Amino acid sequence: MCFGVFEVDLHTGELRKQGLRIKLRDQPFQILLLLLAHPGEVVSRDELQKQLWPADTFVDFDRGLNKAVNHLRNALGDSAESPRFIETLPKRGYRFIAPVDAGHHNGHLLEPALETQQVYPQPLGARGVTRGLKLKPPAGLPWMIAGLSSVVAVISGALLWHATLPADRPVMQFSVDLGPEAIRGRADSGEFLNPVISPDGTRLVFHAKAAGGSEQLAVRRLDQSRVTILAGTEGAADPFFSPDGQWVGFFAGQKLKKIPLEGGAVVSLCDTTGLGRGASWGEDGAIIANLDSYHLFRVPASGGEPQVVGKPEQHGERTWRWPQVLPGGENVLFTGLVAASGAAFNSANIEVLSLKSGRVKVVRRGGYLGSYLPSGHLIYFRQGALYGVPFDLGRLETHGAPSALLDDLADSEGAASGRVSFSRTGILLYASAARRAGVAPITWLDSTGKSQRVITPSVGIPRQAETPRLSPDGNRLALAVAGDLYVHDLQRGTVTRLTRDAARNRQGVWTPDAQHIVYCSDVPASDGEFGIWWVRSDGSSPPEKLFGERTPLQVSSISPAGRTIAFVRTGKERGFEIWTLPLDLNDLDHPKSGKPERFARESPSQVDPAFSPDGRWIAYVSTNGAGLGGGVTVRPFPSAPSAGRWQVSESESGGKFPVWSRNHKELFYVNSDNRIMVARYTANEHSFVPEKPRLWSPAQLFRPSYNALWNLDIAPDGRRFVVLASPESSSAEPTTVHATILLDFFDELRRRLPAN
Repeated sequence: MCFGVFEVDLHTGELRKQGLRIKLRDQPFQILLLLLAHPGEVVSRDELQKQLWPADTFVDFDRGLNKAVNHLRNALGDSAESPRFIETLPKRGYRFIAPVDAGHHNGHLLEPALETQQVYPQPLGARGVTRGLKLKPPAGLPWMIAGLSSVVAVISGALLWHATLPADRPVMQFSVDLGPEAIRGRADSGEFLNPVISPDGTRLVFHAKAAGGSEQLAVRRLDQSRVTILAGTEGAADPFFSPDGQWVGFFAGQKLKKIPLEGGAVVSLCDTTGLGRGASWGEDGAIIANLDSYHLFRVPASGGEPQVVGKPEQHGERTWRWPQVLPGGENVLFTGLVAASGAAFNSANIEVLSLKSGRVKVVRRGGYLGSYLPSGHLIYFRQGALYGVPFDLGRLETHGAPSALLDDLADSEGAASGRVSFSRTGILLYASAARRAGVAPITWLDSTGKSQRVITPSVGIPRQAETPRLSPDGNRLALAVAGDLYVHDLQRGTVTRLTRDAARNRQGVWTPDAQHIVYCSDVPASDGEFGIWWVRSDGSSPPEKLFGERTPLQVSSISPAGRTIAFVRTGKERGFEIWTLPLDLNDLDHPKSGKPERFARESPSQVDPAFSPDGRWIAYVSTNGAGLGGGVTVRPFPSAPSAGRWQVSESESGGKFPVWSRNHKELFYVNSDNRIMVARYTANEHSFVPEKPRLWSPAQLFRPSYNALWNLDIAPDGRRFVVLASPESSSAEPTTVHATILLDFFDELRRRLPAN
C-alpha cells in the first residue's frame, strides 16, 4: 500500500519513504493504518481511542492522541495548517486525503546515476563547494545498472542512516545538475531563471533550450535523468505548480497560461498587460496573480476575466507582487513596494491581504519575496540573504527575532532573482550563487545592427545606467544610475551629478533649450508624495518640485515649446492614465505648474506618451489593462473626445516606448521582442496616416529588470539610437546549471526557530 513517496509494508509493519525505512512508534503507525483503511473518510477521535487504548486503560487520551498524530505528521513531513496527507476536522476526528494505491510503489526518489561525493549533514548557510549528492545524467549506462554500483550502495546507506534519525535531524544538502539543456538566464535582460519544485517534491521545472534553439520550460523527475521539453512554452516566465502538481502555470506572450505535465496543449487563461510578477494557485481552483506589474488579480484556473483583488495605490504603495495563497484560501501573502526598483526591495514590506474584507496587514517590514512554509515559518529575502522567523497563521503575526538561513543564493542586494521554491514534503530548492551578469553597455546603434560604445566604463558613471535621454543637440546624455541622475558630456567626457538622494530618480526629460531636466522619483518624499521635479542640467542649483501627489508618477515627454509635460499616473479604478501638466516659465529657475488635465482615454490603461516634433500629436501605448505593452496609438494634441485616433503598431508584435524622428516623418517604437520598429507617416491638420511598420534594426535591446524603463533615444539626425545593449557574454560562465536541494528543511527550521 503506498501514497505519495511513502509505502506501508503490512507484512513487516514498516513505513518506507523512497524505499528507506522511516522509524515510527507503534501508536502513530496504528493511527496511519486506521486512516489508510478508510481513505477520504472521517475517522473519529472516539474510534481511535477504542482502537489504541482499551477501556481499562487510564491515560490522558486527548494529549496522547494529539502527540501521536503530531509524531506521524513529522514522519510524513505533513502539517496541520497545510495538510497533504492527514486533515484535522475540529471536534470530529481525522481524514486521510491523499490518493492511496494498494499496489506497489513505482520507484525510489534520488536513485539515478550519481557522482561520487561525500555525504553528510550540511549546515544552513554554508559557503563554498556544495557537499552532498550531485545528480548527473548517466554517461552511457542505464541508471538501473548504476544503482548497483558501490557508490550508490554507500549513498543508500547514508540515506538510510538519515531516515532513521530523530525528527530534529540536521538538514542535508544536494546539488542537482539540470543537464546541458538548462539555461541560467536571459542575456537580453540579465534575468535569472529560477527552477521550481513540485508540491510533492518529485519533479523540477526549469528553463531549457529546445532543439530549435528556442527557450522553453522543461520538466524532469528527480528519480530520472531524462528531461522533457514542454512544447508551447516559448518565452515562459515565473512558472508555478497547481496544488496537485499536475499543471504548471506561467506567463508568456502577454498572457497567463497553463500546461499539463503529463502531456497536452497549452491553455491560455487570460491576458496580461506587462511582466507577470508572480502567481499562486489556490486549493479553491483560483489563481492569484500580478498581471500588470502592479495589482493583484483573481483568475479562474479554467480561464476567464481577471478580477482585481488588491490595489496598492489605496495603501500608499506602488506595486504588490509575488503573491502566495495561504492555507485556507482566505488570505494572500505578498510583497508591497513603494517603488518598483531594485534598491527599494530591502525597504519593502511582507504583507497579507484578506480576500474577504480587503484589509491589509504588514507582517514583516524590510524584506521581499516572502513565503509561508507548512513548518509554521515565514521566509523572506533581505540584502540578498534568506531569513526565517516563526509565523502564527491564525493571528497572521511573526514571533521572535528573524535568523539568517542562507547567503549563497544567486541573488544580489536589491535583486529579485534568487527566489526559492519548496515542496510540502520539506524540500527547499534554490539556485546557488553564480557569476553575475555583466553591465549592459550604452551604445550607438544603427539600422544595420552595428553598435559602438558611447560611454567607456569610468568612476563617473558607476554600475548599471538606465533611461538614456539625449539633449536636443545630441551632445549630452542624461542617465539614471543607482537612483540618481547624471549628465554625461559626450564631447568633453565629463560627468555632472544632478541629484544625491538615491530616491530612484529616473526618466530625465530635457527641456527644448537643454538648460533644464524634468524627472520623476520612484520613492515618495518625507511628505508621502511622489513628485515631478525640475533641475538645471549643469547641476548649478538644487531640484525644485513642480507637482506632487500620493499616486506614483512617471514623466515621459515635454512639448516642443517646453510649456506642457506629459506624464502617467495611476487611475482611480485600475490601470494608468496619461495626464498633461501646464507650466508657467516666466522664471525658469522657479517654474510654476498649473492644473493637470487628463488626456483623452479610450482603453483601461495608457502609458508612454511622447509629443511629436511639432507638438500637434501625442503617441502613446494603449493597453487592455493596467500595465505595459499593447499597441502604439496616435492622437492629436490637445485631444477632444471626438478626435480621431490611429493605431501604428501591429497587434501581434505589440509596442512600447514610441520615439519620434526629429527631422523625418518617422515614428519608432520597441516591439515585444525588444527590437526597434519604424513606421513612416503623413499628417495634415485633421488626419494622421501611418504606413505598415517594418523592422528598423535586427539588434535586440537590453530589457531592464523594471520593464517600464525607457532603454533608448534617437539622435538629432534620426540615423541612429543610443540604447542599452545586451551585456557582453563571459567565457568564464559555467557550462551547466545547478540547483541546490535541502532535504528536511522544515525540521531544521523547527529546530533552529521553534514556533510558539
